[in-house]
Amino acid sequence: MKKQPKVDILLRIIDIPLNNPFTFVLGGAVLGLALVITGFIFDLAVLTTFGGILLGLTVGGIAIIYAALRICIGFWR
Repeated sequence: MKKQPKVDILLRIIDIPLNNPFTFVLGGAVLGLALVITGFIFDLAVLTTFGGILLGLTVGGIAIIYAALRICIGFWR
C-alpha cells in the first residue's frame, strides 16, 4: 500500500469547501462587507483630513490676520 503524500491530503481537505457553491457566496458576502467597512473608514479618514486642513487654514489665517493687525496698530502709535 502506497502512502499518500501530505500535500494530497491537504488538497483534499481544501477541495471539500471549494466544491460547495455556498462557500463562494459566503466568501463574496464577507469580502463585500469588508470592502464596505474599509470604504467607510477610508471615507471618514479623508473627510477628517480635509476638515483638519480647513480648520488649520482657518485658524492659521485668523492668527496671521490678528498678528498683522497688531503690527499695524503698533506702527500707528
